[in-house]
Amino acid sequence: MSLVTFFKSMGEWGDNPRLHPYLLMGVCGVFLLIFALLHHRIDYIVNLYYGIPVVLAAYFYGFWAGMAVLFAFTGLHVLMLMGMGDDYVFIFAGTRIRIAFVSLMVVGGIVSRFRALKEKLRHSEALYRSLSDELAMTNRAKDKFFSIIAHDLRGPVGSISNNLDLLLNSQHEMNESDRRQLMVALHAMSTRVFNLLENLLKWALVQQGRIHFHFVNVEMRQMTDDCFLLFQYIAREKSIELENRLPDQLFVCVDKNVMETVMRNIISNALKFTHSNGRVTVDVVPDVRHAIIRIADTGIGMTPEMVSQLFRVGQGVSTEGTHGERGSGLGLMLCDELIRQCHGRIWAESESGHGTSFFIALPKVAP
Repeated sequence: MSLVTFFKSMGEWGDNPRLHPYLLMGVCGVFLLIFALLHHRIDYIVNLYYGIPVVLAAYFYGFWAGMAVLFAFTGLHVLMLMGMGDDYVFIFAGTRIRIAFVSLMVVGGIVSRFRALKEKLRHSEALYRSLSDELAMTNRAKDKFFSIIAHDLRGPVGSISNNLDLLLNSQHEMNESDRRQLMVALHAMSTRVFNLLENLLKWALVQQGRIHFHFVNVEMRQMTDDCFLLFQYIAREKSIELENRLPDQLFVCVDKNVMETVMRNIISNALKFTHSNGRVTVDVVPDVRHAIIRIADTGIGMTPEMVSQLFRVGQGVSTEGTHGERGSGLGLMLCDELIRQCHGRIWAESESGHGTSFFIALPKVAP
């Protein structure tokens, strides 16, 4: 291997700019020329003759590169002396020369260590800047996220207050049908606020690591039927068909309460963004090792940009439903956190105007 190839391979050890191998070889050539002109005084200039190339090689390419230059120079020194018919024994016998060699080894070790520490410091500074930028971005995202939460709480709470004022002040002027309609609206708004606060509390507990998971074998068809019962009224109001195509005896290993929370959130989203006379279907995607549960709707769908931001804090993926329903996106972020804690994953596939499918992959267990 040539010295140029050697230095190039040594230079690949780091990502810092290196002294170009040809430039280093040029420096070596200059000092060989100095020796050719002043070889009779070489014992006095050995520190200069050997030192600068060795130190440069050790600093830019590491200790062993510096030692390679030192021993290569020693060999060339001997060959040149032999070619000139001079005595070369002094190189190995002279006390001053031996001391110079040892000192160069020590200096080479020091400068290579200095270079390594400098690179480590540079990497640490880059990592610090990266973490600082990431932390600042996370804080901005959370600030934006909580502003969305505050906005989504303010709307329904204000509406509840206004409707209660109307009910109290105009109760004698309202007929039974109007009162019932107002009570239905109040119930819907209060349920929305409750669900939002419940999701917010669970999300905060997950962030703090304060939710304890109890893994059991859960039969998914029965759980899906139970979730559908909770949304029968909304589905009937929007004339949306709820269809459970999961097979019997499909078991997954998961925390039962967590899975109910996830299923409720996704089914609620599907109903929110599905037009009247649409359909929400729950089925399973065939897979050897996992139970992949799919919740598909015939709703308004999403663009690829919206899909990519679904599970990110503070991205503001909050679109009005087909009947003007609002959402903060908190439910989907909570689902992502919970499913990951259950050793699974969740993702979505969608096309604008052609519905959305959510997929939940969890470890499959035998019935």
